[in-house]
Formats: sequence, C-alpha cells, structure tokens
Amino acid sequence: MNTLMKILMFVCVAFLGGILTHANASITSEQGIYVRDTGSVDGPCILFLHGGPGYNSWSFEAAMTDTLVTSGYRVITFDQRGSGRSGSSDQSLYTFQQALADIDSILTAKNIQKTAVVGHSFGGTLALHWARRNPERVSALLLIGSPLSYPNTFATIKSNMNRADTSAYPGLAHSLNRLANLDTSGVEYAGMCFAWAMKLGAYTARKPLDIGQRTVRRISALPDKKWLRNMTQAPFLGFLNNEKYTTLNLTPEARACASAGFPLLVLIGEHDGLFDGAHKLAWEHVLGAERLQLVSNASHTVFVDRPDVVFDAIRNLVKTR
Repeated sequence: MNTLMKILMFVCVAFLGGILTHANASITSEQGIYVRDTGSVDGPCILFLHGGPGYNSWSFEAAMTDTLVTSGYRVITFDQRGSGRSGSSDQSLYTFQQALADIDSILTAKNIQKTAVVGHSFGGTLALHWARRNPERVSALLLIGSPLSYPNTFATIKSNMNRADTSAYPGLAHSLNRLANLDTSGVEYAGMCFAWAMKLGAYTARKPLDIGQRTVRRISALPDKKWLRNMTQAPFLGFLNNEKYTTLNLTPEARACASAGFPLLVLIGEHDGLFDGAHKLAWEHVLGAERLQLVSNASHTVFVDRPDVVFDAIRNLVKTR
C-alpha cells in the first residue's frame, strides 16, 4: 500500500468516524479493569498497552482502532489498574508483577492464546516484561516512544531544560537548581522533569503533517474527549514507590525479546523530546538498526501524529489472512 493510499484510507475512516467508531466493540470489566474488545474474534489480535503510569488507552482507540478493525484485526485495549476508566486500586498493587498478572487475566478471559503487543511509552516497559516472560504467546512486538533507559530519558529532559531560554520560561532556573539537589528516584524529581518536558514541547510535533492535524481535530471533537488529557496520579506514585521505575534500564529485557524469534520494531518520533541521539543509538546497539524506525513529523504520541506509519508497522509485523 503506497503512502497516498494509506493517507486516503485514514481520511475516509476519519470522515466516517461518527458512524464507525467502536461500532462492534464489547466493553467488560475484569477485576475492575476497563477492557475494550473490538473487531472479529477471527482476526489477528493486537493488544495495546498505554503509557503513564496512569494514562489510558482512549487516544489510541480514537486514533487507530477503526482503521485496524476495518483492516481485519481484533484490537484489545484496556486502562491499566487504577488508570483512566478503570477503578482505583490499593497502592501496594502498582507493581510489575500485578500489571503482568492483569494482562494474563484479560487474555485468559478473552480466550486469547497469542497476540501482537503494542506498547507506548511506559506501556512499552510492560510489553518488554510480559513478552520476555511469555515469548511463545507473542506474535509480534511494537514499541512506540518506549525508553530503553529511564535515566537516559531524564538526562535528556534536563539537557533540554538547560538549553532553553530561562527568560522565556518563568520558573525554569529555579527548577534546574531544585533538580540538582533531588533524589533522582523520587516523586518530585520525576514529576518536575515530566512537567518541564511538556512545557518545552517534548510531546508536540514541530511540523505536524495534515494527517496528524486531522487526527487531533477528529478525536478532539469526540464526546468523550476528556480522556485525552486525563492522567491518574495513583499509578504514577505507586510504581515510583514500589518499583523505582524511573531508574530502570530495560536492556536485559530488550535483548531477550530480540532473540526470542518474534518480529520486533521500535518507533521513535523525530521530535520526541524524551530521546536524544545516544538513546536512539542504544536501541540500535541492542536490537540492530533494522529494528529501529525514526518517524518524521512525529513526537511522543506517534499514533496520533502519524497513524499511517503505525498502521503500516502493524501491517508489516502482523499479517491478516
């Protein structure tokens, strides 16, 4: 499928969005976790794991699900424990062990033996952990804007802060001084870095294409658009306290997945402010250059900025019948 045809297909789906959006979706609750199952049970399964911790799957559903379902895929999305449309949870349950058990429970309830896994940002961290433990159940692994090294990500954010014009950003100089004296595994350090990453445009494509602008307009007009900006604090705090997730380096998990035998690809937006050149080279070193794709005119949320590229990646990794 050439680029023009892919873009035309997304235009058609966007135009019909009010008619098609999740028309055949079933919504269930597994242990209080919001789960959406869309598409034919006979289609190849795509399991999406959202970022955060504490975000939700709504933006991926709104941007990608209709096109995937129309193309023959079955799409499973869910809001992780305590996030978005899922119920709250005890702080002690915000752990990798529980998160992976939740994935297992959802797949068991849906009678899914094997699936492609798409992980965005922190969801990619979960995806790497789950795929390493269950390689026989993975048909393909797609990571989107997922850190290989969280310390590298925070170093990149701080570097961007240091390069920014302090006169143009009130409070930046104070934050830089404050960060220099904070515990890098703590809540205040992570929260301050992520807040400044957003202020400095780390999550915004600098030169968005028409397809990305149309996607933003379309999903921003949907009645449940409130989830686009929703971030639940409890999972973020829980994973920080229980797992010190911001100190993690996922190289062992990535190496294991690279040698597991299933197709694997990492997509990073060229304007994603969470990755510097060294971080991208680290991914290349671990996986090989052929498994890393830099996406032009995209930032952190590649499936919103460039849904055509994400669809193409899924189509190449996971063939429909």
